[in-house]
Amino acid sequence: MSSEASQLIRFPKWRTESLLSNTTLRSFVAGSFTGVCSTLLFQPLDLIKTRIQANLVSRTPEKALSIKVVPIVRQILREESVVGLWRGTVPSLLRTVPGVGIYFSSIHFLQQQAGPDCGSTCFIVIGILGRFIASLSVLPFTVIKARYESGLFRYGSVLGALRSTAAQEGIKSLYSGFVPTLLRDAPFSGIYLMFYELIKSSLRKQFPDYPYTPVMHFGSGLTAGLLASIVTHPFDVIKTHVQLSSQAEKRTLVYTASNIWRSRGLTGYFAGLVPRIARRTLMTATSWTVYEQVIRSVGLVEGARRA
Repeated sequence: MSSEASQLIRFPKWRTESLLSNTTLRSFVAGSFTGVCSTLLFQPLDLIKTRIQANLVSRTPEKALSIKVVPIVRQILREESVVGLWRGTVPSLLRTVPGVGIYFSSIHFLQQQAGPDCGSTCFIVIGILGRFIASLSVLPFTVIKARYESGLFRYGSVLGALRSTAAQEGIKSLYSGFVPTLLRDAPFSGIYLMFYELIKSSLRKQFPDYPYTPVMHFGSGLTAGLLASIVTHPFDVIKTHVQLSSQAEKRTLVYTASNIWRSRGLTGYFAGLVPRIARRTLMTATSWTVYEQVIRSVGLVEGARRA
């Protein structure tokens, strides 16, 4: 083999090692891996939640009554079989995998900048900033995901959905629901990270010799996810209504919130709460548990997270 060929072969290896030495990049890879796992596991719960909220948007009598979990599941199984429970998985992966990667790498970077004395307020700010960056980056796929799962739109492919939406409703439509998305996700991430760190720290103090750290991580994540989900759920309902509307004048926070209040009252803001709590708490708990284990395996614990 010639020396020139040997250099060409060695160069990619050098570049790979150089890239993998970047801790922010490694945290992105670790986060993306957790996004794949959690999306494939919990996509049915997200689908059910979206269908419940979409049935409220449709306003037809038969759909307005189909806002309970069991009837929705039966309908999906009857009309689309078991595979139908994973409808929207591709746009979910396109949103979640880079989104979770960006979120965790942002959290990692911000915690490095904050140092070891980061407290409750610091965790809230870091969680909010990390989610803001991630949400803005993948919002077009969030819009397409909601439309795919709702059953109100018949798209042939993700790319076709992007093209159709942009052509018929404008590029701006791909960023519809940005404000309610932030009002849902940013506080959720801030509250979640604060509770997660506090609960995890408390458990480690009470059980310093407990060997099963993944159990502690999962328990901390489950509790934190439950509390954060309940607080932020009304904005999830508003976000879904905005993104499912094809009329630009109806894609405003005030109009949508008022419309939900007029048609359903206070209970309208909590449509789909059960499947969202189940999915969100399990997904975040699983994501953080997997992430905590992955960052240990790639040597990111020191100087970053003290889990």
